[in-house]
Amino acid sequence: MPVRPLVTYPDPRLKAPALPVTAFDAALRDLVTDLTDTMRAAPGIGITGPHMGVLQRVVVLELEPGAVGVYINPVLAFAAPERFRHAEGSVSMPGVTEEIERSASSASGSPAGSRSFSGPAERRPMPDGAARCRWWSPH
Repeated sequence: MPVRPLVTYPDPRLKAPALPVTAFDAALRDLVTDLTDTMRAAPGIGITGPHMGVLQRVVVLELEPGAVGVYINPVLAFAAPERFRHAEGSVSMPGVTEEIERSASSASGSPAGSRSFSGPAERRPMPDGAARCRWWSPH
């Protein structure tokens, strides 16, 4: 699938609330593929629909090469009280990094009735390091 253009700061779409995904269809699969390809080309370790101008709650993370995680309509279900500071950036702000304090670990969940491509969505631990990639926090 094609690498899509990125929305860059200060584009107002980056502050707009993303809408829940309601159709788990071929168009969503294509979006996930485009997000993955665009994230890798940026380069980055995470990307959301709004980073490409698509105001849907879709997150793709690749914290280790080849280990792509896809999160549809995620919510932050748990955040550890332990904190750490880490330099991070955004594909929408190329070349800009800032030291941010985040939870040391987290878990994602989905609103009641949400589903994944393969069935009902469920709470799952986030991979090590994913706590720094919390773009999916509800607006």
